[in-house]
Amino acid sequence: GDGLVSKSLASLLADSDLQNDVLVVRGNGLRNGRPVQSFNPDLNSFYLNHLIVSNPRSSLLIRASTEMFNMERTGAIYLAQTNERVKSFKRMISISKLFIPKELGEMRLLSPEEIRQMYPFIEIGRVKCGIYVPFDGVVLDRKQEEDKLELYARSKGVKFLEEFVVNRINISDSRVSHVELVHPLTHETAKIRCETFVNSANNYLSRNIGKCSNIRVRIPTLACEHQILVTDPYTISHDKPFPILTDFDNRFTLYQQKDKSFCITGYERQSHVVRKCKYPERTTSIIKISNVQFLFDCLVYKSRTSDHPINTEIPTLPERWQNFYQILEPALNRVPELRSAQFKRLYPMP
Repeated sequence: GDGLVSKSLASLLADSDLQNDVLVVRGNGLRNGRPVQSFNPDLNSFYLNHLIVSNPRSSLLIRASTEMFNMERTGAIYLAQTNERVKSFKRMISISKLFIPKELGEMRLLSPEEIRQMYPFIEIGRVKCGIYVPFDGVVLDRKQEEDKLELYARSKGVKFLEEFVVNRINISDSRVSHVELVHPLTHETAKIRCETFVNSANNYLSRNIGKCSNIRVRIPTLACEHQILVTDPYTISHDKPFPILTDFDNRFTLYQQKDKSFCITGYERQSHVVRKCKYPERTTSIIKISNVQFLFDCLVYKSRTSDHPINTEIPTLPERWQNFYQILEPALNRVPELRSAQFKRLYPMP
């Protein structure tokens, strides 16, 4: 893998006795003479996932995350619109007392009036309550943090392979014996003896890597399309930092990046599984925002399997504005000031 997970693991293993025996296969080499490019939005909310699905190690993970990354504490607001959601919020606050370090602060339940008093730009219509997380925040420069982790790991003896990708994982006596690598352009191969193999690729590639094993391995993930709308830099008329705003019932999250641009994202009601097709197709989408119609010409999945025998690239995903409108409209209703912001680009990704 070549993301935050693999580099975080490499950085942690660099402090162990294994640092000289750790090899990270990045698989991000040249494709047709061009390096692989990707969009890396700022990270938001270290705590949200741990509040939803908590486990005994969550406290250790949160401590490690806050110490490992340079995070700006903006605070976070979670909104509830139903009685069932209010009950789940109360459970979340009770759970948080078990694994959130006390020195970080205390989460508390807010009434709609208290939310409006703290953040006047949030429209509180149909909101029954909210959770305020004062210690949550945003990693402002994800790329810089990844580079910092990689530089530290390299300084301790961890090795990184740039252009090779995993081709086969050989297992003997229920353990990994060696890994076969291949160069996607020259088809040069290499075999590396291995005792422990960690599949730390992204959600899409992790399943493909699992299929490289010579015995059947279950990878219980399925990559679906995820879209993030980024605006031009825009300043909300408020003296406090803009919090991470998550509306559970409207299925969106909103936060501000280092350059003051906003990211709007969320979960569509009907997800699209990421797949590849042989030939690109074009589709046209028409959506209506604030009584203005927008016409979008989109390119759907473009596979490059004919160019490269080792199919490691993430396909080009379509911009599904018609689907994203289900997320965008509730977000703009919740923060009406954002209707004045200029939309820069919609980024589709697994």
